[in-house]
Amino acid sequence: MKRTVLTALVAAAALAVTGCGSMTAADCQLQSSANGPYALKFTAAATAQAGCTTDTPDVFGDLWTFDPYDNGLIVAFPSFPFSSLLPDPPDPHAAVYGKGKFTAGFPAQDQTCTVDALKNDAGGPMDLGGGRSYAATNVVFLNTALYLGTTFKADVTYTNGACVRPYTVQALIPAHPCKVKEDCDPFAQPFSSGINSQYDTECNLEPWALAQGQIVVEDVIGDTYDGQGLCFFVGPFPGTGGWKPPQ
Repeated sequence: MKRTVLTALVAAAALAVTGCGSMTAADCQLQSSANGPYALKFTAAATAQAGCTTDTPDVFGDLWTFDPYDNGLIVAFPSFPFSSLLPDPPDPHAAVYGKGKFTAGFPAQDQTCTVDALKNDAGGPMDLGGGRSYAATNVVFLNTALYLGTTFKADVTYTNGACVRPYTVQALIPAHPCKVKEDCDPFAQPFSSGINSQYDTECNLEPWALAQGQIVVEDVIGDTYDGQGLCFFVGPFPGTGGWKPPQ
């Protein structure tokens, strides 16, 4: 599922444009697969079970894709490295897909829109196969015409075989690879990072970000991996401190 550089740049430019505007009320919404996946950082919310520190690490990352459908249906699925587990030919009822709906049509006073839970058609978690799954609840998107669901937070219980651990999640779209902070500049010319300029981001080179940056570079841009991380938030959700140029 390679994408061309042009496609990635068009998606980034679209995000940059939609990041401008007023705080006028807008429908609850999120960014679809046309703009690539969200980059997710999982941070453990409890101590790992005995013998589970490897299977459920303190911090890890993933990339999730979302798509909206009729009647407010939202469908989410892990993009990588589990994309090979997606059904072929497509099966909309596959257990890997987490489905839910916004609890309201418009953002709350705090500019957020919430999906109570993402569940497959059987009412279970997003099943990754091999005893792995994500049970996502309290999925909260930052919305309004300025943010358009380009970031969210969530509570996710990750199961890996006999190991089960709760996590808090922070997410950002686009998943933009970087080597230095300048790569994350939303005002760069001729091509910006595509990240909303209201977000305070930096080039994250921690192991979780390097792992996901590798996937983005190799699969989305089609280049070889050479140690790139991901542009990501400096602080906790919603991370709206605004872009700060390198000092």
